[in-house]
Amino acid sequence: MSTFITGPPINAASLRASWTEVEKLGDEAARIFYSLLFAAEPATRSMFPAGMTEQRDKLLSALGHIISNVDDTNLLADFAAQLGRDHRRFGVVAHHYKAVGNALMETLRRALGRHWTPELETEWQRAYDLIAAMMVDGARADEQVNPPAWRGTIEHIDRRSPDLAALTVAVDLPYHFMPGQSCAVEHPSRPGVWRYLTPINPPRDDNRLGFLVRAVPGGLLSPALVYQAKPGDLLRIGAPVGTALTGWHRDPGPVLFIAGGTGLAPFAAVIQHLATDPTWRWPVTLIYGVDQPHELREVNALRELERHLPWLTIVPVVSRDPDWTGYRGTAVEVAVRGGEFHDRYVYLCGSEAMIGGSIAMLLANGYSRRQIRVETFTSTSYPPLAPLALPSGVTS
Repeated sequence: MSTFITGPPINAASLRASWTEVEKLGDEAARIFYSLLFAAEPATRSMFPAGMTEQRDKLLSALGHIISNVDDTNLLADFAAQLGRDHRRFGVVAHHYKAVGNALMETLRRALGRHWTPELETEWQRAYDLIAAMMVDGARADEQVNPPAWRGTIEHIDRRSPDLAALTVAVDLPYHFMPGQSCAVEHPSRPGVWRYLTPINPPRDDNRLGFLVRAVPGGLLSPALVYQAKPGDLLRIGAPVGTALTGWHRDPGPVLFIAGGTGLAPFAAVIQHLATDPTWRWPVTLIYGVDQPHELREVNALRELERHLPWLTIVPVVSRDPDWTGYRGTAVEVAVRGGEFHDRYVYLCGSEAMIGGSIAMLLANGYSRRQIRVETFTSTSYPPLAPLALPSGVTS
């Protein structure tokens, strides 16, 4: 990536020190930035939701992630390229980057006051130019093979419970993704609001995607999908993102999937994909935890595959039904009681609380941080930013 850099290396220490001061302003810094951007480029306002609170949080998270890794060129290049690809769905094009850069520089100048020196301005400008170049290159490369966003039509909605729905969506163009990846979805009732959902199936020839959606209290999009969406509604779907839950492809070997609730989706997609791969021979164990037995509908379908695949073991776990005769507790409790998975990569997916608690229990029971794989995004407007406070060394 050295082709992006001219002159001496960027002074990462000075950028981090100044960013620490900017972070003290919290939401005010993001408010200043967006006010400046919308004043300079009014058309960009329509790229964002009406309510900007969450968006301001994501801006600060993205900038913090970039500054934290500004001297790790390979990591930064991957992240920036994904940002560039992902921002195509908002309608961002190359000329917008100049306005964004100007707004950022002015925000920093106001935030840092007398500490905003010509030398520091030069370092920030060089860093921004680097990121912008990487984002533009990522977007341009994506333009050669993908649209800015795909159009999906909701064909069927199966409301499984008061807060859970299964959606079947027909996509207008081929949608190529790796099982375990997610995609940002927008519903017309919430323009500018995107939530990452994970297909519960691998890529299909008929371009259909299945999603499990639980209405999160206070959520900006999931309640609309569960309670208001109807067949015929059009969705916008962003490019697939995420790498942590596709590690089975990069590092094949014995794996343990631990899932809760709608966190079953990526692992269901992976298992269905592996079922069609005659070369796969590694043991795969899925431990799936729910509150009540009636929530096991999706995993019961996977148990049909288990009968024909000697490498697959499905373990349903129920936590709240006293009449359940199978494994009881949480999925991770059953996993550590089994005590036979220390030689495996462990993949986690579920709520933030479930993931945090599972990581803590795994580490307390002798599992290595390097074994754990977790994708750390929920409803962000950006690709994964590692927002969870993961223990040092946990791969995300």
